[in-house]
Amino acid sequence: MTTKILVLADLHGGSKYGVATSDWVSDRIKGRSHCLEMLEQFNRVRDDVGKVDRLFLLGDLADGANPKEQGKDRIGDDDDQVEMICQLIRTVRGSPKIRVVEGTLYHGGVARLDKQIAEKLGAEKDQLGNSAPKFWLGNIDGVRFSLAHKITVSQSSWQYRTTPLALRLVLTRLNKQEDPSRHMVLIRAHCHTYQGVFFKRQMGVTCPGLEARTPFGEERNPENNPDVGGLFFDVSDDNYHMQPYAKSIDAKVYQL
Repeated sequence: MTTKILVLADLHGGSKYGVATSDWVSDRIKGRSHCLEMLEQFNRVRDDVGKVDRLFLLGDLADGANPKEQGKDRIGDDDDQVEMICQLIRTVRGSPKIRVVEGTLYHGGVARLDKQIAEKLGAEKDQLGNSAPKFWLGNIDGVRFSLAHKITVSQSSWQYRTTPLALRLVLTRLNKQEDPSRHMVLIRAHCHTYQGVFFKRQMGVTCPGLEARTPFGEERNPENNPDVGGLFFDVSDDNYHMQPYAKSIDAKVYQL
């Protein structure tokens, strides 16, 4: 049996820099937003992978109130953001089973936007009945997957970006979350870049986002551009193949 898995994260729906369809972007801001550019990248990944059996959504799916941007890049309120992301996710082909892990409180807020999206999409629940837990660990066709949103983000040069992933793999082994008889795939998000560390039976990887660089990102890290896209896994017979989709978006920040 073969299981096809699409992984998406950090869509930041509701931000001028995140993903949205033209229905949600007014004519006034179309020329001053990245939404349709991010939509093109979403469609590129979705259409290339075709029908999938499972969909992993790794948090920060909606942008929330985003107080660090003073709400200036907001194109819809919380309800609008939840609805636009649900509409987009429903276009993924194959009617996949959906697994959601919750992103940051900063974006999800007290309204728990990731959880709202998970419930509207009918996402699978964990053993405690939570449709958007912070962490999920499970086996799919003999491969062990570890899913969470947040990971430490290195602000230094690129050669250190794999250190947080390698540390997670060490902790996974020390805390006996790893099954030595299975391949282990640890996936994190949050950093809006793609990188991976690979060992004989362990892999740690970060999922690209679907948000261009914001003014907040430009202030913190102007030398680095975000990667946009997603990840695709083909899992069968206790093994897997990964296809990354990661395109670097050139620095271009619109005036708010």
